[in-house]
Amino acid sequence: MSVFLGTKVFCRIDDRTQETNTHVLGFVDMCTRRFITTEGWDNCILLSTPTVGFSELITPAIDPVQASIEPQPAGKVEVGMRAVHELPTEILCAIFELSASGLSADPISPSPSESQTRTGSVWADFCALPSLKELSLHCIVLSHVCIQWRYIAIDLQALWARLHLGRNAFKNDCDTKQTTSLFLTRSKSLPLSLDITIDDPATTSDFHLHENCIHEVLHDHVRRCHSLRLLSSDLVITEILDVFIDFNLFTSPLDVHHTPLSHLHVVQTATSTDQPTFPSDLSLVAPHLVSLRVQGVQVSAYPHRRLHDVALVDAFLPYQNHFHLFMKDRSGPTITTLVFSELQCIGPGGHHRDLYGMFFTLSLYYTLQELELSNLTDTAVSGLVGILRPSPPLVFSELRRLTLRGLEVSRSTVLVLAVSFPAISEMVLEDVSGANILVYDIWKTGMHHGVWPQLEEILLDGVIVRRRDIVN
Repeated sequence: MSVFLGTKVFCRIDDRTQETNTHVLGFVDMCTRRFITTEGWDNCILLSTPTVGFSELITPAIDPVQASIEPQPAGKVEVGMRAVHELPTEILCAIFELSASGLSADPISPSPSESQTRTGSVWADFCALPSLKELSLHCIVLSHVCIQWRYIAIDLQALWARLHLGRNAFKNDCDTKQTTSLFLTRSKSLPLSLDITIDDPATTSDFHLHENCIHEVLHDHVRRCHSLRLLSSDLVITEILDVFIDFNLFTSPLDVHHTPLSHLHVVQTATSTDQPTFPSDLSLVAPHLVSLRVQGVQVSAYPHRRLHDVALVDAFLPYQNHFHLFMKDRSGPTITTLVFSELQCIGPGGHHRDLYGMFFTLSLYYTLQELELSNLTDTAVSGLVGILRPSPPLVFSELRRLTLRGLEVSRSTVLVLAVSFPAISEMVLEDVSGANILVYDIWKTGMHHGVWPQLEEILLDGVIVRRRDIVN
């Protein structure tokens, strides 16, 4: 199916090449820039700072009649807009969907490809969900070009299945609730991806402005939320996650209309100063979780039956309930990828090594294929080595990729890792104290002693070092 602008074929919708994507995005950009500027739209109700009124988000930004019949100066924009009014609805739907797909990666994306992992750069954001702010703004603008575009955009459910919600989306007044609910209902029954960013100061008075609205607005939609990116203070994070807990406690597991939360990315941006919060139990928030990234958040328990990919960044290991973090059982998880960065212990200093040891004992599964350890303290590394060293040692024969960043390793530590992770075929070292011992001593001479025989090269501080180049 082809799109015609005047007498010229614009693109083929059923042949979405890179050139097609460029043409379609350029066409949509041309139309939206003609009828509405994005200046001030960054302040809409979905985003952060309130300046645009509610009526501007619900009604067309221009007079659709005048837009379609008033004489316009000659030029590419006018020719394009006259042609667009003749396009069938299905063509415009395809164009809208394609333009939106170019602005945001799929919130539920697979692990980095082999070509990406060679650089090691993408692993800093492993399990991170993308911001949907630009995408949400784009969809709003599409619905304000003219009356024809508005009707089509609003009825196109897929455009609204990925939403960014800022702090103004949760103000406790009727207009805000109605407007936020309007955007959430546009995707009908489609699985929903939410990106919630509330950067308020972490005080009780500010929090109460949002508390009631959060529960009232989100409760009817969490049943189809399969992806959640949440950046806020501990008070807001706890309140939003509690909405999921309330829903799960009163929902039958046989509910066919329930789309379980499978991807979660939580970042704590501030800590409350006048009201304590209890660590969240993610096994109740999202028992079907597949991918998890936690940054700076205290968590009392993690779901463990379906987890595949986990990244704990600046995470706290509470002394009182650490044994609940990744509890193992016969139907244990199939965790394949773990990223641990800047782990912190909460408890008596003299017990930190034992706490790290217990944590790693409960966290490392024999299904593990990829492991990253980043910016860990010497005590944390010692706790890991301590649980790997016993005789006979623990051996993770499925582990293929090991990444070490910003930590110190000794000769004895490297030898323990070599015994416990014997099948490593890919390794990344960045800012590792002791890396020369690992690479040029143990790995070099270990070729004849069974040390990582499948490991042909190492990415050392951004430089590929090949074994054949350093042996002998």
